[in-house]
Amino acid sequence: MYRGKAAVLQGAKTNRNIFLAILLVTIFGWVLMDNIYTDTDVKSTREDINLFTNFGRHGAMSIDNYRSEDDRIGKNLRVEKEIKDIREKIRSGPSKKPQQNKDMVQNINVAKRLPCDTDQVECNFKEILYNSPVVLLTHSSEDESTHIQGKLHATFETYPQVLVVDMDKTPQGKNLFSYVKSLYKIKDSTIPLLFINGQMIPPARLQEDLQDQTKHSDLLKRLTELGKDNVIIKKKVIPSNV
Repeated sequence: MYRGKAAVLQGAKTNRNIFLAILLVTIFGWVLMDNIYTDTDVKSTREDINLFTNFGRHGAMSIDNYRSEDDRIGKNLRVEKEIKDIREKIRSGPSKKPQQNKDMVQNINVAKRLPCDTDQVECNFKEILYNSPVVLLTHSSEDESTHIQGKLHATFETYPQVLVVDMDKTPQGKNLFSYVKSLYKIKDSTIPLLFINGQMIPPARLQEDLQDQTKHSDLLKRLTELGKDNVIIKKKVIPSNV
């Protein structure tokens, strides 16, 4: 009888110990899980804060970036407007003659190119000078004229090229050349007349300098001075075996 009662008490004590052990394990598990969740939430919160901070610092959400982008767009629009205004001014503004045209006709006071009748000798002469900064008036019927023309072509290279006007083949060429001779007080009518930017090279001096190779450098210097910035004149290199 005593043994049965002792066994019952022992079993009850064992069950109580098991219950307490299970209860302790459960409580410990709750505490452990709560700590894990708390650490995870804190870590997630820190990551979210860092992510938001970095995104605000570098990303498209940054107010400073929005301002910089607006400033850049504003500058581009202002530049485009300035370019557009300049183009409009160029289109609507009065057209001006190039400086080279002004220099080319400064001695004969040509303001603009006008259509000329065949009998308007003075107007025809001005129109010829207007067409090119380098003009050579020649006579194909005169051997001396063709010789000097060939010598000039063989000695110097010009850009733009020389505009050659043959008085023997030009309408009213005789009257035109008479007008030029009278205007510049020229006596010899067999020598071609060279004009650079509206200024005539003395024909006798041109003939003399072309015939003498030692004077080619001085002649080139004078031609270059008359050519200014709108005419390029160079001396041709003649091979030594020629």
